[in-house]
Amino acid sequence: MTTKAATWQWTGVGISVGAGLGLIAGLLASGGSGIGIGIALGAGVGAAVGAAIDSRTVQARRSAAAGPEPVPCRLVSTLFVPDDFEVPLALATDRFRLEPLGAEHNERDHEAWTSSITHIRATPGFPDGKWPTEMSSEQNLADLVRHAGDFAARTGFTYSVLDGDEVIGCVYLYPTNDGEHDVEAQSWVRASRAELDVVLWETVSSWLAEAWPFERPLYEQRR
Repeated sequence: MTTKAATWQWTGVGISVGAGLGLIAGLLASGGSGIGIGIALGAGVGAAVGAAIDSRTVQARRSAAAGPEPVPCRLVSTLFVPDDFEVPLALATDRFRLEPLGAEHNERDHEAWTSSITHIRATPGFPDGKWPTEMSSEQNLADLVRHAGDFAARTGFTYSVLDGDEVIGCVYLYPTNDGEHDVEAQSWVRASRAELDVVLWETVSSWLAEAWPFERPLYEQRR
């Protein structure tokens, strides 16, 4: 931060430097007869330089006093769920249960979807046929850790679907930017448990209506 004393010091330096330059210019131009004029002009230039420095300093100090510029509204993200909403940590039925997806599911989750890629790609809600793609167990672990981070930050919620200790599917709840829906739900089950796809869809659809604050979910219907 530049103080007022430092500002006046810079003004004095500007006058001195300007006077010196004016003196040299006067000597060169008139062999000494223009010394007085050179000093006077130099002092004027120095004063102008000092005043400019002082003006910039005042502007900077005013900006600092005003505080940082406000962040544009478009950079402020909208809450996915209200702060006081208690996110469900489980859902249990007589055929399966849901719990938050985490690193502890990695091997079972990786085995479930890698054995069912064609089936998952044909599941409603995965329309482009490009997901899932092959990845290593280590890459899958990183993906699970990311989902767990989203869950902790309340920016997205992913649940592993289990029957006993076996991972048989997954449910994803994330924001959508289509301007029409307030959540996009996706789910899949492994190919060996394909008969549960409609059951899972019905269960999660009721769960969203009864236990979540969403009013306009997007969740591709099963037929």
